[in-house]
Amino acid sequence: MRKKIIYVLFAFIATLAGNKVLQHKKKEATNRQLANYFGTWFFTDDMQKKHTLTITNAYDFSLDQQSLETMLVEATPEKLIVRDQYGFYLIVSSKEMTFYDESADTTYLLYK
Repeated sequence: MRKKIIYVLFAFIATLAGNKVLQHKKKEATNRQLANYFGTWFFTDDMQKKHTLTITNAYDFSLDQQSLETMLVEATPEKLIVRDQYGFYLIVSSKEMTFYDESADTTYLLYK
């Protein structure tokens, strides 16, 4: 009986430890995927003017070296959504690396 209790206790501890390791690995993978958003990106507007978009690891945005007051709404490996100081959404999509500006209702292709 005592061996069974020890075995069950050991199995329970091993299960908890395994789950903790898996959660940590999943979180690390997600953080690596989110890091793909960070850096300096370029896009060209409809008037063929080149712009610079910089995204920091704190999810701060700057456009043409002008800091934007933004609030993080959602950060997933698929998309990064922030709201600017005027209430408009800025969405960066990782699928095709696009930048959607709700105020202009326009999507731009990002490149490095």
